[in-house]
Amino acid sequence: MPVDTSEADAQFRQWMRENLDRAADHFGAVIVGEPLLGWRDRSVSAPARRGDDDCWLRVVSEDKRWVGDDFWTGNLDANVFEGIAKPRVLDVVEWEGWRQQRAEIMTRLPGRACSPTDVLRATVDYPTSGGPSCAEPSTPSRSHRLSAPTPPRPR
Repeated sequence: MPVDTSEADAQFRQWMRENLDRAADHFGAVIVGEPLLGWRDRSVSAPARRGDDDCWLRVVSEDKRWVGDDFWTGNLDANVFEGIAKPRVLDVVEWEGWRQQRAEIMTRLPGRACSPTDVLRATVDYPTSGGPSCAEPSTPSRSHRLSAPTPPRPR
């Protein structure tokens, strides 16, 4: 017999939103758009402003035993790549509770999303000059969820 987890899921999503607010306070940022939940609700992201800068704010939550692999630090690690249109991590903070939390504030690129979902299912038309026209992470910070699978969390 299936167990109804809708109330627990709603509480977890609210907790994730509170984590996003905590990260915004830490970085001195203001959330300026609708937060988006990531794969299996393990991350939450939103457009933000810090001073005069448009940013992207992301918080990921994970069971402590899964923390430490490339999926955990990959966004910051990707700062070494230059010459491609991608967000750059500006700052990171972590905190621990019953789960490990990691917040990242990133640059936000102009353009449009390459896909309305977390999976690219259609050919992307790039302009012939000036680089990709789909650089904005506003829907895809979702691309962060494509980099590595996450072990299932117990329900």
